[in-house]
Amino acid sequence: MSGLPAPTIATDFVQQVMTAGGLNAFGQALSFFANPPHFKGLLGTGVATAVATNLALSSTEDNYSGWDATNHWWVVPAGCAGLYLANFQVKWGTTQPVANIVLAILGGASGTTVLAHSPAPAALANNSGLSLSHWIRVAAGDKIGFQTANGGFTSSADTVDSTFADLGFYSV
Repeated sequence: MSGLPAPTIATDFVQQVMTAGGLNAFGQALSFFANPPHFKGLLGTGVATAVATNLALSSTEDNYSGWDATNHWWVVPAGCAGLYLANFQVKWGTTQPVANIVLAILGGASGTTVLAHSPAPAALANNSGLSLSHWIRVAAGDKIGFQTANGGFTSSADTVDSTFADLGFYSV
């Protein structure tokens, strides 16, 4: 099952009789935690990116169908607000970007609030890259995008999954 909202914490009391509704809620909670919201998107090889523009990722895993391929952001499903782990990695090819390139994870209702950013690296090399992992707290309907600041890059041609973004539900 997919598309279930995060379960609410029960306020049951000792010796409460289990009802059909209670069993159904328990089953839905088990289903949700067995298959929580998760998104993974990849950027193809040799793709030139623009500064301050969401990366045009190809969705490879999206069990709650939250990826908006037009605006290049993932929309947090209804009932799935909470704490998520966001991972973002870029790898460029033989042409390195500017030395102060920064990775940014954006979110919020409009998808424009910086939720996390990487520090600018001291030095860059060809066929190198950057990564950023950060906990983000999101509300239902928030739009999560992945961008570079201070410079774009051309993705590496060596492997198709060297530039990616990944989001996974952690807790309510």
